[in-house]
Amino acid sequence: MRGTRLFAVALAMAAAVPVSAQRGDVPDPADPYVHRQTGMSFPAHVGSAIRHQVVRYSDDGADSGIGYQITRAGESGNGGMVAYLSVFVYPARAPRPGAAGDAAMAEQSCAATFEGMKHDILAREPTVTVRVEDRIEATAAARPLSGRRIVYEGGKAPFAGKEQPVREEARLFCLPGGKWLVSYRITSPAGVAADADVARVVAALRWPAGLVR
Repeated sequence: MRGTRLFAVALAMAAAVPVSAQRGDVPDPADPYVHRQTGMSFPAHVGSAIRHQVVRYSDDGADSGIGYQITRAGESGNGGMVAYLSVFVYPARAPRPGAAGDAAMAEQSCAATFEGMKHDILAREPTVTVRVEDRIEATAAARPLSGRRIVYEGGKAPFAGKEQPVREEARLFCLPGGKWLVSYRITSPAGVAADADVARVVAALRWPAGLVR
């Protein structure tokens, strides 16, 4: 399990992401950093967002996390930062989800993964309140793809160098074919409306067309 709160809601949700052989911060990652197995690309700068960390959780980098700090011009608090955004790309756990004629198994596996994420949230932050649990479209995908989302409030987390109340969100997308999962973790200070800022960065981090057929 990832043992520290690297990006958005990594500590609360880390157990939902598969544990791999080794964790390693990537020193001086390329611009863009490319997830070799899927072709997903992560530039050092995306609009108002600065990529601040790349972590490989497996030796081959198939299981990776990329963190962005999102700032807003004119924002006075927290040094102008309004959100942490983390993107995790990793192999699906189930042995054969999405195989030919096995769409039901793929859906069940995806639902089970999301339920595991929810369980980890409430186990680690029992005082939080779930505000939203719904389906959400992948704005970075070349074709329509529905994912799952949970938004919760009432927790505290380090943000801009200090512990403070935060609003947290997790999204999970199970890619067609059953091989890959993409999850987003978003943390912003309570009372700061950062949805539009986050949406612009997420949409700009386009997925390769071949990922969603």
